[in-house]
Formats: sequence, C-alpha cells, structure tokens
Amino acid sequence: MLWRGTPDGVLVLPLDASEVLSVSGPGRVLWELLADPVTLDEAGEILASEYDVPLGEIAPSIEAVLEELCARGAVETVGP
Repeated sequence: MLWRGTPDGVLVLPLDASEVLSVSGPGRVLWELLADPVTLDEAGEILASEYDVPLGEIAPSIEAVLEELCARGAVETVGP
C-alpha cells in the first residue's frame, strides 16, 4: 500500500486498487492512530478528546471510516 500525507489529509492507494482514497479531518488523525494496532474504543476515546466530542457521537463515524478502509484493503483487523 502507498500513502502520502497532504496539508488536507492523507491519500491512500491500497494494493490491487486503482482508486486513491482520500482521508481528511478527523480521519487523518484516525489514520495516524492506525500505525499501531488500536482498538475501536481506544481510537474513539482519543478522537473524542482531541475534538471535544462525546464518544457516543463520534463512534459511529469511526466505525464507518474503518469499515470503508477495510473494504478497500487499506487496513485490516488483527486478533483480539
């Protein structure tokens, strides 16, 4: 996979993909968190704190971004 940080976010080109993904705003922070394995709860707590948003409000957005990144082969889940 190839990726590059930009002033507005991150551009990601997963292996076997022909379409570049653009991740911006809080998604960029999430992308940086994913450099090391992180749980959904850990990512949610960090982003909620960073953006001063209740965890319950941000968790669905994090899940949606992670699902999309997984579906496109940009990230993968790891064991427990």
